[in-house]
Amino acid sequence: IIVLSNPYVVYDIGVQFSFLSCAALIILNDATSDILLEISLKKNKIFNLLVNYIVVPVLFVLFATVFNIPIMLLNFDCFSVISPLSNLISALIVPFIMIFGTVSALAYTVFSPLGRLLSYFVSALIKLFESSVDYLSSLENACISTHIPGIKYIALITAVSVAFSLFIKKKQRDLLTPDVK
Repeated sequence: IIVLSNPYVVYDIGVQFSFLSCAALIILNDATSDILLEISLKKNKIFNLLVNYIVVPVLFVLFATVFNIPIMLLNFDCFSVISPLSNLISALIVPFIMIFGTVSALAYTVFSPLGRLLSYFVSALIKLFESSVDYLSSLENACISTHIPGIKYIALITAVSVAFSLFIKKKQRDLLTPDVK
């Protein structure tokens, strides 16, 4: 829909990052759904919690980061070492910011002092998020330069190859799995 309203948005780096991140998450979800279903059927609740709330988010962040490597290399001539960590931090903090921000706004309409009080908590979460990402980006060697001739194209070909092979593997699995009704 966005591309239909403005075709030039495909040149926006943010849109490219978002598109590849979403593609990575869709592919990873398809690839891991059967495995996660088997894990969830096991009776060990602690193991299920660890997998669902730690392992899966880390996998999704890492997979999205891998898919975004070509855009990083093509546009910035560097590979961000801290992007998986900062993305994981945002995956942990941003949902709380959104939830408490919404609750704060609703509370403000009913009882403004309560809404104001909650907004201080939301502001603290935003500052925590912002300062953690700022700190990580200020670290030495947070971004590794890639002034190697042709590395951009090798990374692009590698990313496309990985995506294509995962797609083919899923199609083969779908063809070999009987359709149960």
